[in-house]
Amino acid sequence: MNVQRLLQEPETFHNHKVLKNGSALVLRLDMDDGPVMCKIAHANNALLEREAARIQQLKSRYPMLGARLPAILGQGVIGAGLHRDKTFYLQEFIEGSTLAGVLQREQPGPGGSVKLLRTVTSALIDMLEEHDFDTGLQGRGGQWLAEYIGEAYHRLLGLEHIGYLASLDEIVVNGRPLRSLKWCLARIFESPAFHRLNRGGSNIAVLGHWNFHAENIIIGDEARAERFHVIDPDAKIDVSDPLFGLARLLYSFPHDTAENGRYTVETDAFLPNAAECNRFDITYDWPRQVIDNYSPLYTDLADKTRNVPSFLDQRLADAGLAARLDLSFLLCLLRGVSINHDTYFKVLDDSLRTFRNTGVLLFLTAINYANDVAERFGKN
Repeated sequence: MNVQRLLQEPETFHNHKVLKNGSALVLRLDMDDGPVMCKIAHANNALLEREAARIQQLKSRYPMLGARLPAILGQGVIGAGLHRDKTFYLQEFIEGSTLAGVLQREQPGPGGSVKLLRTVTSALIDMLEEHDFDTGLQGRGGQWLAEYIGEAYHRLLGLEHIGYLASLDEIVVNGRPLRSLKWCLARIFESPAFHRLNRGGSNIAVLGHWNFHAENIIIGDEARAERFHVIDPDAKIDVSDPLFGLARLLYSFPHDTAENGRYTVETDAFLPNAAECNRFDITYDWPRQVIDNYSPLYTDLADKTRNVPSFLDQRLADAGLAARLDLSFLLCLLRGVSINHDTYFKVLDDSLRTFRNTGVLLFLTAINYANDVAERFGKN
């Protein structure tokens, strides 16, 4: 396949379909010998180049994970037209539905979501177990996570609206009183459970996918879900705990809820004439079946029936793994607040009392989870 010719001479592909148009343009191109996926940078060419390189590195270094990643078929820079000088890469196209798409169906699947998510989680943990660790960080795994969580927390303090919420000593979310993030982090990092993470070998890897979000898991055949593929590693992250990738799977529910606008927040806190108000109510307007589909994952305030990851794989019953996953998910949530911060509020019913704002939703999710983690670490 002539990579440059493919994007410079339109007759080389018959049809196209836009799969995604966010930080990059993702297309399905129909060729004579079958479809291919094409990803084109909108602005950050270097990041897309790093992503293609990351895929090649993962395929070379990690056999189990590499077998799940579609092959890179070519890459280059577009030489003409509207996308001139934009970096692109071509990848094997995998037929199927994203895991997120499966979970968002209003009808239950043939085996239900529990079996599907257990199958996916088990295979992901197998892949994480083949990761290489940075031996220079031996005895500092917990401290490494603590430093990054601390940096993520301090970024929040400078964000409009979020900084105000972080300054409150207590927030009440859906009737539950929650201590501040500052209080939670102090309790977590002073606990024996945290200090145990700094004993023994390193748990920080220098190469990983880091992004097993449900949109990045492709299910080709639900009856053979163990054959799933993964796409789109996070090239912005170079070093992390491998469990951060699994935390991104747990992050799927709050992320997908925000992305699809399937929630409302109610509070008086943002009224111009409000005195101090710390009460917030979140309503999720997914169909009940969709919340049930997501519920084997941590589904936060929508459904607290399960919040123990070992439900998905018994290996996560190990206290050390569970603690690392707790911290990785908390880091994931705090990063999500900053990445999705927006001063714009989508008001509903012409009232500042009822609105959507992704940063606020994720902050409330994060503080709720931080209280759970502080309670668990305090007991251990």
